[in-house]
Amino acid sequence: MLHLRSILRSFAVALTLAVVAAPVVAQADEGRAPAAARHERKQGGKHEKQFPIAAAKFEKRVDKGLAKQRERLEKRMAEHNVPEAKRAERRKQFEENAAKVRAEVKRVGADGTVTKEEAQQVRALARPVHKEARTHQKRAKAKAS
Repeated sequence: MLHLRSILRSFAVALTLAVVAAPVVAQADEGRAPAAARHERKQGGKHEKQFPIAAAKFEKRVDKGLAKQRERLEKRMAEHNVPEAKRAERRKQFEENAAKVRAEVKRVGADGTVTKEEAQQVRALARPVHKEARTHQKRAKAKAS
């Protein structure tokens, strides 16, 4: 009898835990995305689906980014009261760098589409150019101080 009672007690405890633990585990997982979706986001997710992109659309996107950078440049020069001679020099430097980026965009879009790897090539060209301009700006600011 003692043996049967301990078996029943163990069975009752296991059944109770199963009934209580199952909803808790299910509720804890509701707010999280499935593992495959989380992995997909880490690997690029929706951005992965955007490539290959039409060359005209990519060129438009790059031009939009360059226009935004030009606006920021003008705004910063106005905020810091940069003399007109320096403004002209900075604009000229910006246009030279923008021309390099545009030439690369034309090159990668020659076939009508731009792949992710080609877009990364454009970005790899644009980053050092942008960094160089920022470094030049910081040096000029340090000299003025």
